[in-house]
Formats: sequence, structure tokens, C-alpha cells
Amino acid sequence: MAERAPVRHLLIACLEGADRLCELEPALQVLRLGLPGAHLALLAPATAPGAALPQAGEILKWPASLDAAGLLSLVGELRRRRFDAAVILSRPGTSPYLAAYTCYLAGVPLRLGQSCEFGGAVLSHRFPPLAGRGPARAEYLALAGRALEKLAPGGGIETRKTCDVCAS
Repeated sequence: MAERAPVRHLLIACLEGADRLCELEPALQVLRLGLPGAHLALLAPATAPGAALPQAGEILKWPASLDAAGLLSLVGELRRRRFDAAVILSRPGTSPYLAAYTCYLAGVPLRLGQSCEFGGAVLSHRFPPLAGRGPARAEYLALAGRALEKLAPGGGIETRKTCDVCAS
């Protein structure tokens, strides 16, 4: 089996609302530490502030209008940027599949996210939600840690112990 090339361009998608972006910071820090040479781009709602998260090298905007033209434009932009992988950060009960399908259409080969439902090959790596519900920061952090185990085998960072920090 051929060894997978390192992730150099990582897309992190969180479409749950601009008010949730500050809760992504610990997850982005884990991904930054686990993939130190990678360029991180955040795909966020169009209403998200531009420079809110320094761990992301750039912030791409999800179309404000979910019409075909806006989505096709985004697919083209993601395809042009040639991301190696996408981590879709969503809370349990929130579907990752719209963002994952957009990445699938854009040719992003690795699409990691959590879901109870089976969505075919839209997510290349689907994680079942962890039992119990915690603060959003802790859930995003745990998901980032699980994704990192797949993206950087042997280079994962233990996230369960740092979840206590997120609750404060």
C-alpha cells in the first residue's frame, strides 16, 4: 500500500453560524500543531468576520445565497485551490453533508466529519458523534483530534485532556 502524501493544504469548514467561530479556536490550534507545514483555510458563513482566527491562513466565505451559481462558484474556487483534505466541523445533530458534498464536487480527496447517518462516500472518513453533549469548543476540539489521527498518523495530539481548558 502506497504511503499517503502529507497534507499541505487543509480546508476546515464550519457552517454553523458566524457566532460559533470563536469556539473553533482550540480545534484550529490542534490542527495547526499537528500539521505544522500545512496551509489552513477556513470555510465559514458569509457573515463571518474576516480576521477572527489567526490560526487560519485565510477565511473563505460560504455563499450567502444557496443558489446554483453561488455553489458552483465555490466548487470552482475550492477546485482551483487544490486542497488535500477537508475537515468539516459540526456538532452532533448538525449535518456535515452539504459542506462535504461541496468538497467532493471540488475534488478534495479526503473529507472528514462526524455524523450518525451514512452518506455514501460524501465523507471519506465518517466519525460517529461521541456520547454525551459538551460545550461546542470541546466537541470541535475532539473532532479535530480524531481527524488529525487520520491526516497525520502517529502525529495526533491527545485532545481529551485539553477539553477541560475549553470549558473555561
